[in-house]
Amino acid sequence: MTRGDSLNVVVLAAGLGTRMRSSRPKVLHEVAGLPMVHHVLKAAEALSPKRVVVVIGPDMPEVEQAVAPWPVAIQQERLGTADAVKAAASVLQDVKDGDELLILYGDGPLITPETLQGLQQRRQETGADFVWLGFRPPSPTGYGRLLLAENGEVEAIVEEKDATEDQRRIDLCWAGYLLGDAGRLLAFLGQIDNRNAKESTT
Repeated sequence: MTRGDSLNVVVLAAGLGTRMRSSRPKVLHEVAGLPMVHHVLKAAEALSPKRVVVVIGPDMPEVEQAVAPWPVAIQQERLGTADAVKAAASVLQDVKDGDELLILYGDGPLITPETLQGLQQRRQETGADFVWLGFRPPSPTGYGRLLLAENGEVEAIVEEKDATEDQRRIDLCWAGYLLGDAGRLLAFLGQIDNRNAKESTT
């Protein structure tokens, strides 16, 4: 298992409640009597990380208060997942060789410590730089697909709107959760943009 003193966790929590037709930030909507982000933080805290950083949008003091005492980072513009993780980079400047970074979502209250520990165990067993969480739903329509090489390693992640017909037949989908080498992941962020079919049509 990952040592707590080497694990950094970034929780993405900048989403608005627009789709819920609510002025309340998405992650503060309650599930089983607790804000969604609290369930996520509980799962993260069960791993005894050395640090948790919560990424929020500007003018979200209620979220900052809700996640205290963990520090927050501000995503000034909502430009996608990679941009959100970039917002946390300034808080993660002191990562060392061997440190790990786990990406979680503040609106994913059903994530469990056992699932996250499974990611840790898989990375330890394989020695992989990065481990991705996938799932096979009854229908994969609408989800990003995990494309695997012949040796089983993740070759690419393709969104539904960017996928070919053959890729859309793949039923292995990405859940969005990622555990990997902190230094390498932060270095890769500068190479990522949000140019895809979804962005070009909005």
